[in-house]
Amino acid sequence: MSATEKLRKLLDERGVEWHQDVDQGGYYTEWNSQYGECNALEWYPRLTLVILNLTPEQAVEATLGRETCRADETATWDCVCDGVGHYGEHLTVHVMECSACGHTYEHVNGSYEYCPRCGRKVE
Repeated sequence: MSATEKLRKLLDERGVEWHQDVDQGGYYTEWNSQYGECNALEWYPRLTLVILNLTPEQAVEATLGRETCRADETATWDCVCDGVGHYGEHLTVHVMECSACGHTYEHVNGSYEYCPRCGRKVE
């Protein structure tokens, strides 16, 4: 089954009406979604997808989904700054691990709103 055939089958299963462009050899599919007009063109064995009129937030959601993650603290350590203007200041470094992708990262002043690796919103 080609990528185009699989896409159309999945759209049919969800009751989404789609159209094909025969000028593209039958490999061009167009439909409307909650994000606006969508176009897919098969470049074997994958699809090139274009969604028109997205806000930046919708583009991220369409790419990454609405999934979220947790940032679980796996370690902490204290350190003393030696930088100009902060010499001798005590800081706590927090090592966090993303529950979705497993990436570890550090933060000192506050936490990340999104995982720096997978882009999911941290709850």
